[in-house]
Order: sequence, then C-alpha cells, then structure tokens
Amino acid sequence: MVIIDECHRSGYGRWKEILDYFSSAVHFDMTATPKRDNNIDTYAYFGTPVYAYSLGQGIEDGFLSPYKIHKIYINVDKKGDIS
Repeated sequence: MVIIDECHRSGYGRWKEILDYFSSAVHFDMTATPKRDNNIDTYAYFGTPVYAYSLGQGIEDGFLSPYKIHKIYINVDKKGDIS
C-alpha cells in the first residue's frame, strides 16, 4: 500500500512516477483540501473521494474550534513602501 498524505500539495506530476512504479499496490491518498482547480489531477487519478468529513461536522463533533474571519486590507507593497 502506498499512502500519500496531503496529496494535493505534492503535485500529481511529482509523485506519479512513484505510483507508476508501485502500480500493483493499493494507492491511498489523504487531503483536507476540497476540490479546487489547482488539484484537479488528484481527483482525475484517485477519482471520487470514498469518505468526506466536513469542517462544519468537525466543529459540531467538538474536534475543531469554531472561527471567525476578519479581513484586513493594508496599503503596503512588497517593498514595504506605503502608497
């Protein structure tokens, strides 16, 4: 069995050679990131997830903390200059 944790971060092109080499093994991937355009190859290779556990369910079950997002906009560029 080949287990790939955080497989969406690895970049499908990077670990495909390993999966090809161990093609007779079971391939098991794990990720906490929902389907996005930048990890579409992961879904193309592994297919539809067999199990999903949502953020909301994790909060409701008491495993994760609720959160609030506070957006802050500043006017500092990459060099540190204020415009």
